[in-house]
Amino acid sequence: YIDTGKLAGITTLVSRNDQIVHFAAQGMQNRAAGKAMQRDTIFRIYSMSKPITAVAALTLWEQGKFHMNDPIAMYLPELANLKVYVRGSGESMVLEDAKSPIRIVDLFTHTAGFSYGFTGSEVDKLDRASPMMQGKATPENVLTELAKLPLNHQPGTQWNYGVNTDVIGFLVEKISGMKLGEYVKQEIITPLDMQDTGFYVPAEKVHRLSQIYNNNKQGETAVMENEPLGDYLSDPAIHNGGGGMVSTIDDYLTFARMLLNNGEVNGVRILGRKTVEYMRSNHLPS
Repeated sequence: YIDTGKLAGITTLVSRNDQIVHFAAQGMQNRAAGKAMQRDTIFRIYSMSKPITAVAALTLWEQGKFHMNDPIAMYLPELANLKVYVRGSGESMVLEDAKSPIRIVDLFTHTAGFSYGFTGSEVDKLDRASPMMQGKATPENVLTELAKLPLNHQPGTQWNYGVNTDVIGFLVEKISGMKLGEYVKQEIITPLDMQDTGFYVPAEKVHRLSQIYNNNKQGETAVMENEPLGDYLSDPAIHNGGGGMVSTIDDYLTFARMLLNNGEVNGVRILGRKTVEYMRSNHLPS
């Protein structure tokens, strides 16, 4: 992939029985600067943020702060009385009331009906045009803007990849009284000594942040313009629990080993064994 220009650089790591059996860093962290990919390169981990946010929420669940079948509107009242897409587009779009409230478990399983704006559906077109997806929402109005968008389907009836984990992040903030990154740092990052994981890169570490590339119209790897979710160089107003974190390969290995080892790693327990078994099990019907 590097030789053919599809990717600028790659790091790979394999761990088995708590032993690292393979590590390789190949290609460039920043081609223009001539900086090679390193073991401590910091990456935008996008949707790999989701398991971290889920674990943060599950620490509150273990404390009895919420039940999985609770309607999310009990905690985030902006998300009550949502509309569901039926058919049509534009002025002729037909919506109906949600027949049941979105439950917290529906967020964990991506069955709430929320979307990400990734497809060409009528709902996704609305999503892409919304202030929330345009990066123009504020902490004060982000949930209000989300509530204006119709759901793809009735809550709990289908699976659809969407902003569910972002909403779980807002739930964590509401219950904990802390910004998501602060709570994640307190409950996960600091106990596990994941020193390079967070929602932005401090100035003294920016030289380790990998340049982000995509394929241009010529099919060549080129520096991505208008990076999704900003530049990660300062603490964002909204901590995006679904895709806003940065990390290193070794930090994420520690987190993964914690889950693999039923909630504990290096003598530090983050979740109880039964909680992790519950987290790792399938909750969707066939």
